Amino acid sequence: MPTYLRSPVSPLEDIFDIEKYNACDNLTLWQWSNALFLRWIFQADKFDGFPDADKLQEVKNMVTGFINKPITEIELDRAPLRWSPSGRHGAIREPSNKSKFLTSHPTAGSPTGLDSECAEPVAVRVYNEAFLCSLEVDLWASDEQIKKDFSLWLTAKRKEIAEAPTFNDFSSGVFRNWCKHRVLGFIDLELYAVYHDLILPNHLIGKLLFPDEFGIDTGERVRKVVRPLAHKILEGRNILALGKAAEKEYYASVGK
Repeated sequence: MPTYLRSPVSPLEDIFDIEKYNACDNLTLWQWSNALFLRWIFQADKFDGFPDADKLQEVKNMVTGFINKPITEIELDRAPLRWSPSGRHGAIREPSNKSKFLTSHPTAGSPTGLDSECAEPVAVRVYNEAFLCSLEVDLWASDEQIKKDFSLWLTAKRKEIAEAPTFNDFSSGVFRNWCKHRVLGFIDLELYAVYHDLILPNHLIGKLLFPDEFGIDTGERVRKVVRPLAHKILEGRNILALGKAAEKEYYASVGK
């Protein structure tokens, strides 16, 4: 059964320092994408079942590492993931070998033991599942028949697609709002709680995120503003939108 942290001084309070998150103020679009993607794939529902005992300690170490050092060289120095397979942006293309492999091996790129090298296969798989699908085309059919059948299929398929991303504008103002509400710190606290089997009361989270604010119910701010905002940011559709925006901006700037 989850444990409530009620003590005024808990181990989490000893290791969590919101000042470590001040670097968020200067993160670029692709650095935000890198940081949030790492957290996103550590959500419990990204695993094929909750990690077993052997893997759980490894995951605990990783999410504790987020708190000890929220912004690492991976976020700061790594180029953004290529969410479009092989960096291709065309709407029509044949599946790449990597796409075929990840489709037939759905557990490739497990979040457990994540590092900068195994993150990209996860991104490609998630992109494939959310945005791509394979079709069999009768190339002996006439162009007119193929186009007509494809149009009917496309209309029906798009009705099945999940809602559009909440965030379409990843401007500096959006990121300032995320910093203001300490969303990255909240996400790390929530990940820590999940894998350490804890339930953190809103008032404790508020105290950790906004330690210098007095006379304000920061627990209510967590409940009404911070938690809903953080959860919305971590929705798959928004992580994908952020990743694709980061990919487009970064690789356009470096001419690749």
